[in-house]
Amino acid sequence: MTPLVKMNDITALMEGAHKIVTHCARLKPGEKLLILTDTGTDLAISYAFMQAALEEGVEAAVITMKERDFPGEEPPPQIAAAMAVSDVIFQVTKTVMAYTQAAGEARERGARFAAMTGIFPEI
Repeated sequence: MTPLVKMNDITALMEGAHKIVTHCARLKPGEKLLILTDTGTDLAISYAFMQAALEEGVEAAVITMKERDFPGEEPPPQIAAAMAVSDVIFQVTKTVMAYTQAAGEARERGARFAAMTGIFPEI
């Protein structure tokens, strides 16, 4: 059976991850960051973001779901629940999720949402 997920080394990704965490998202110690990824995306990207966030005192979590069948498909309910209690959400997935009801409700509650659809390590 072919593995559903892949993960390369995060070392080469750390400089860029730190820039996104500190300069783009401006995460602050104690904020809750949800890094949402899927089986179509190299997990190294999400774990580089997590490492960078943890180094800044951010409460970070990575959740991996099955790649969505089409753009805008809602995430599973347990992921929507995690989105609802997060201060910041990094969407590191193969398909667009920014227009889902779960993302909209998180933004309405005040969460900052960074969509990084289709990101790959070479970026």
